[in-house]
Amino acid sequence: ISFKYVIEVFRFLQLLCEGHHLGLQDYLREQNDNLRSVNAVKEVLLFFVELVASFDAKDTALLDQTLALLTEVCQGPCVGNQLLLVNYGVCNSLNTILTAPEFAVVTPYDCDRSVNMLQLKRSAITTVLSLLEGVRDESVPLTVLSEVPIAGLADLLEQFLNSPEFTAGNENV
Repeated sequence: ISFKYVIEVFRFLQLLCEGHHLGLQDYLREQNDNLRSVNAVKEVLLFFVELVASFDAKDTALLDQTLALLTEVCQGPCVGNQLLLVNYGVCNSLNTILTAPEFAVVTPYDCDRSVNMLQLKRSAITTVLSLLEGVRDESVPLTVLSEVPIAGLADLLEQFLNSPEFTAGNENV
């Protein structure tokens, strides 16, 4: 199955939310001016959860674009979308990307698979950060911490520090 058009649609939706456009971020979740509202954020999230659960390495571009969209719908912050994602279990899928063996980064780090997995992990971390941006409800960081363990993040940091793609040009690392 080709997901080329899904990637393009997700990129379009991401660009609609660029610049922390709260009105469009909320509109993707809830269209009060329509007879029937479609929660596009929830649908993308459910698609993301299924994509992670049935991961195939050939779908890394789609997974990366989905993470970019989920990140953008939360940044600003958009509290409604942050709560929706956290309450519908995005953290479990993010934790899978960060720690599960099928998403492992293997040496040598310059092979395509390792580069793709490092990029997915970077995108997943960015999504985690977008969930925490400007949060005033203590349940959100508690949920994130309970579902994305610090130990897994520490292992990931070690992988990044050992990656030439990450350390190239960074004298401070």
